[in-house]
Amino acid sequence: MKRTFPCEQSFVDYLAIERGLTERSIEAYCIDLRVFAGYMDERAAGWDVAGVTDKHVRGFLGYLKKERDNGPITRNRKLASLRSYFQFLELEGHIREATSPTRRLRDVKTSRTLPVFLNQADGEALLSGAKMDSRYPERDYALIQFFLQTGCRLNEVVQMELDHLHLGEGYVRVRGKGGRERFVPLTESTCRALEAYLVVRSPKVQTKRVFLSHRGIAISRRGVQELFERICKKAGVEREKLSVHKLRHTCLTLLMKAGVNLVTLQEIAGHENISTTGIYVHVTRNEVRAAMEKHPLG
Repeated sequence: MKRTFPCEQSFVDYLAIERGLTERSIEAYCIDLRVFAGYMDERAAGWDVAGVTDKHVRGFLGYLKKERDNGPITRNRKLASLRSYFQFLELEGHIREATSPTRRLRDVKTSRTLPVFLNQADGEALLSGAKMDSRYPERDYALIQFFLQTGCRLNEVVQMELDHLHLGEGYVRVRGKGGRERFVPLTESTCRALEAYLVVRSPKVQTKRVFLSHRGIAISRRGVQELFERICKKAGVEREKLSVHKLRHTCLTLLMKAGVNLVTLQEIAGHENISTTGIYVHVTRNEVRAAMEKHPLG
């Protein structure tokens, strides 16, 4: 973070301890502040954070759009970072609420896109593909099965530890965004897949992480993505911009289609706001509309 931002370490501590954010999220906040500092350095020599106004922040958002070609979602994220920082300064008494430069600013409107997901046949093909020509078939199968059944985020799966699994009781304890914990039930087939994997799991270094690379160390986010891409290729499941996160969308969409109510789906997904979960309703509504267009008397 630029030295022009006061309370650097205190802000980082606030994000980590009081907001419960991960190191990755905190680094993203800091990068956003550095970009803003660079913008201010070029336009207001000797500027001070107490002198930042909403006009400066609006100019920054315009700069992000015109000169950095940032879309609405990216601009909103950077605005959220600035909003959090100035709210922190208010709490610490460094600025007054009335002078906060983000107080009157609203998020940029975004068009809400429907999530990309795989159908049931694709999911079954991935599970079969996980066992094809693999050096670690038990792990690959358990990993894909876990993603498809629980709808967990990539980061949640990578960071999952052995004592989070309760296979005898049939559930997993998941640590999600902001340090929030939730308990996700596991199906019998998922428990069996995990049990088979744990029998052959051989760490080369002492680690509590559940999923390991073929070298016996904790698997990375990139490692999971590369594994997923290989399995997709073997299974013949290839879509544009296909990523591991689509398995989360697939799980939640299939559950919604199966009749799981929105509140239960929110709990499974670990969404803080039910409006986030609501996007999966739109997916099923589209299918209902498409079906109704086939009505013989329509």
